[in-house]
This record gives sequence, structure tokens and C-alpha cells, in this order.
Amino acid sequence: MVQRYVESINRHYGGTDISARILAALQEAGKDVNALTRDDLAAIDEFHSGGREATRRLAQLAGLSNGMHVLDVGSGVGGPARTLAAEFGCRVTGLDLTEEFCRAATMLAERLGLGDRVTFRYGNALDMPFDTGTFDVVWTQNTLMNIQDKSRLFKEVYRVLRPGGYFALQSI
Repeated sequence: MVQRYVESINRHYGGTDISARILAALQEAGKDVNALTRDDLAAIDEFHSGGREATRRLAQLAGLSNGMHVLDVGSGVGGPARTLAAEFGCRVTGLDLTEEFCRAATMLAERLGLGDRVTFRYGNALDMPFDTGTFDVVWTQNTLMNIQDKSRLFKEVYRVLRPGGYFALQSI
């Protein structure tokens, strides 16, 4: 059942080249796609309630600091991950169920010069492709409502956190 859900999500979003669509929309808006800034991406980058300010506030509440390794569960096209890397000095791994989102997130991180601090992996939050104790912080913004089996999710979050690590979340 889980595999069918994953396949349906990727069929729904995977048929479009989101990277090309983002770049075309930015170019149409008068942005130089060869010299993008995070502000150029503001309309799409933090597409969750509260936008970039909510990301900054949650990062402050979680005590994020330079060098921490953060897992962004449900990273989408990577806006919060890029904010955590650029403004808080974190090394961020994004995890998303949609391969196309991971490709777009990677492309945008590279264009913004953050490819060395932000990476994106295709995978399921209920079966995370990471070793036990890998992350200082597991992070998620407005993703929990899309995950039915929260017990399994929370077990995975606990598993991939290092001892003493934090789970930082924003949910509606």
C-alpha cells in the first residue's frame, strides 16, 4: 500500500519538469537565472505558513548553529533547507517523497552556491535511508499533516537523531 502511494505521488508530480518551469517563471519575472539570489526565489522558496520568517523563528527556537547537521523531512523544493544553510551555517540534508522536487531543490541550491552545504535525497520519511544517530536536528515544516502513520514517522525521527538531538517541527 505504501509503495502504491509513493508511486502515485511521483506520477502526479513527476510528469512535469519543475526545474525548467521554475527557471522559466523566474526569467519571465525578469530575474537573471544565471545569478539568482534567495530573494529571487521568495515566492516559491518558503511555501508554508509564515514563510521565511517562520523558518527563522523555528531555527532560533531549536538553537540551530554553525556546523549542525539537519535533516529536513518533506523538504519540497528546498527553501527552508537553503535558509538553514545560508543564515544559520547548518549542513542540511533534505528528504522528500517526490523525486522531481529533489531534482529542483538540488538545481536551485547549486545555482545559489549552496550545493556544498545542502543535499537532497529521494526517500520515504517512514523508512529513512540514513544510519542511526546521523543528525543533530530533524526538522519538518507543514509536512506532518500528509503523513498518516505518525507513530512510524516518530520512530524513524528518533532513530536518525543523535543522542541529545532535537526534533523541530511546525505543523498546522
